Amino acid sequence: MKKPIKKIARVPRFFSALIRRAYLPTELPPAFTTQSFADFCAKDYHWLKSQQNVLERTATEYETFTVPRTKSGRRSLAVVHPMAQMNVSLLLTEHREKIKDLVGKNRTTLYRTDDDLDRSVAYMGLDFAKRRELQARAYSECRVILNADISRFFYTLYTHSIPWAVLGKEKAKDLLTDPKSRKKLDRHWSGRIDRAMQLCQSRETFGIPVGPDTSRLIAEILLAGIERDERLANSLARGFAFRLVDDFTVGFNREDDAQEALAALRHALWKFNLQLNDEKTSIKSSRNVMRSRWELEHEAYDISDVDRTRSNR
Repeated sequence: MKKPIKKIARVPRFFSALIRRAYLPTELPPAFTTQSFADFCAKDYHWLKSQQNVLERTATEYETFTVPRTKSGRRSLAVVHPMAQMNVSLLLTEHREKIKDLVGKNRTTLYRTDDDLDRSVAYMGLDFAKRRELQARAYSECRVILNADISRFFYTLYTHSIPWAVLGKEKAKDLLTDPKSRKKLDRHWSGRIDRAMQLCQSRETFGIPVGPDTSRLIAEILLAGIERDERLANSLARGFAFRLVDDFTVGFNREDDAQEALAALRHALWKFNLQLNDEKTSIKSSRNVMRSRWELEHEAYDISDVDRTRSNR
């Protein structure tokens, strides 16, 4: 008589899903898979959790590769060391409810934090279809469109700014002034994620690995904190705003409101050592926001509509 298969609890399944779907960049050929690694993480979750102190002291390096960009040049992506990725994923699993609440409160993001563990999906991720729907609405209902893009966002993100986004920059800096308070910051989940991202890249604090979906989630944590800036929040509230990672679109009926929102965004980003890409940032009349016919035809075959969760990874 066969023994019944033991059902894996929800928390190990969530952790396994992060390894399965959120580890390797989707641009890697299908031959690269995390299925066996994810199965190991699910079965041995509690043992791995007991080894987290070791993981949180182990610095690693990541490997890089490049893929063609949509328009020109090539984009550098990272394959993080498995130990470092386990550490990041364990932290995201442990504090998943806090993270879900923090990101979920952000009204502009198109990142979905709901899961589908039956398909090994910890976070549904970016909703590209929703973006096209909101773009059409903004261009048809608003007179002026602000488009803004953060310059080299993942490559220039300062890991210490993660606690700034969660706790507030002034509070986080105040905690650093006293040794006892600093220990409190070090133990806070945002401080631990800060260190975890450093351990992915030989303790570097400048930039985070580009490619894993876990990096996108951490970017959402940071951007949610940036958008809590009072001046920026008030400006965005006056318009019709949505954001796909670091790409902002805001519709207004008055150009003055768009100019104020742009200034507020620049100021909020400056506090986090980030800046806008001026070549991709503009304020235009919605009547002048036009697209080439070939782009519209090509969009009918948009690869972002592919259900990536069906991948064997």
